[in-house]
Amino acid sequence: MHKRILIIGILLIFPLLLVQGAFLDKEPSCRARGMGNAFTAIADDSSTVFINPAGLAFLVSPQFQTMYSRLYNMEDLSYAVINYTHPMGRQGSLGTYSINMQSFGFELYKEQVIGFGFATRLGNSTALGFNLKFMGLDIDTVGTASTVGLDFGILHILTDKIKVGVMFKNISQPKIGSEYISRGTTVGISYKLLENLTLTCDLFQETPASNEGSTYGFTDLPDEIQAELEDELSEEELDLYDEYLENFKAIKKVDPELRFGMEYTINKYFIFRSGFKKGPDNNVRYSGGFSILVKNVNVDYSFIDHPTLGETHGIALIFGENIRSVRGKSASGKIDLNTASKEELMSLPRVGEKTAEAIIQYRTEHNGFKTIEDIMNVPRIGPKTFEKIKDKITVGTEVSPGTYKKPSYTPPKPKPKPTGPARVVNINTASKEELTTLPGIGPKKAETIIEYRKTHGPFKTKEDLINVKGIGPKSFDKLKDYITVE
Repeated sequence: MHKRILIIGILLIFPLLLVQGAFLDKEPSCRARGMGNAFTAIADDSSTVFINPAGLAFLVSPQFQTMYSRLYNMEDLSYAVINYTHPMGRQGSLGTYSINMQSFGFELYKEQVIGFGFATRLGNSTALGFNLKFMGLDIDTVGTASTVGLDFGILHILTDKIKVGVMFKNISQPKIGSEYISRGTTVGISYKLLENLTLTCDLFQETPASNEGSTYGFTDLPDEIQAELEDELSEEELDLYDEYLENFKAIKKVDPELRFGMEYTINKYFIFRSGFKKGPDNNVRYSGGFSILVKNVNVDYSFIDHPTLGETHGIALIFGENIRSVRGKSASGKIDLNTASKEELMSLPRVGEKTAEAIIQYRTEHNGFKTIEDIMNVPRIGPKTFEKIKDKITVGTEVSPGTYKKPSYTPPKPKPKPTGPARVVNINTASKEELTTLPGIGPKKAETIIEYRKTHGPFKTKEDLINVKGIGPKSFDKLKDYITVE
């Protein structure tokens, strides 16, 4: 009960609420929470619209996300997120958009945010994106206010293992009333240390909102809130409460927040993650979580602790094709020949459905491609097509240039035709299968031979076979040593 009054009281401070209390980061991604919110450079699912919208550009299929949590495990501090993301054009070639909504609060204090995000690729390895937010605030006995904010992000893929990202939060300097909402810049890097282990680190620098003229302290609260607090809290707790109010001044500090996380893929159905973040007050908050993939539904769980207020738990569902599985696009933004689906291969220039199927068949028969040049061994792909697609494809780990001799395309060798059956075939008693072992006799001719002997009776001599439609003297010469009528 004391914790509830403490937090609600903080939220009801006015006008301080309008400056520091409104629209603080609620961490709208369960997956990011589990990694200490260090997600700016990973940015590879639909929740990235809230953390680095540029990451939307590399999504290859629509996704729908919903998340729910209670801040510090309090029912009054319920937080919900809904987000739909959709790539446009083939594999997002025309960009990717997001329609999203966030809701937070209780009967006395409510925040609503409706956003529209969009991202596009610049080449194969760089993307830009934004999230335009319409933010509404409703405070009981005070009134309502609204504003518009803009987040802007950049994502660049340096190598197959390293990505970097930058996020500018509220770059438009939104205001509630006459006061600015706080802004911030996040710089992040992710490194794929192992095939199933990714490390990530973010550095967040907040740009504080203006708080000139604001006062802090117990006596600045409305009288009814003061009375309720005095009835419920002891002197020691009231001192702690005043300390919390005074701590709002800490937002003036410019010390950055360090975030670090890791994600470990145990198998294609289960992913584990953990992380921490160290704030300007030097408090360290630890977090963790996991994902369970069931068909095309991804279930995310996360928790993050607080040194005083307790833990925040969250759960999210993400629906969509190939959710967080091995994608056709590699970390460099190129199409990985060894993992791409047929649809992803068809996004390459001059690669149609049959050619994509031939690529998949080749990698299955040869245990994958060793270099990108191997693709010229696939039927329908010659040097001209290779020149068109070579900058858009990868095989994950390529050999160094100059160490591999470019192969020439060698068409598959035709299967040798049978030279004849292992024994002589009696054409009066042979089955269809036995007749097809004869040189030049396929299933249809075998059926014609059987139909002839049913109509005209048994063959009296081997030469009578010439009377069968489709078998002339030349065909008979090839057959005569392998047939009998006895």
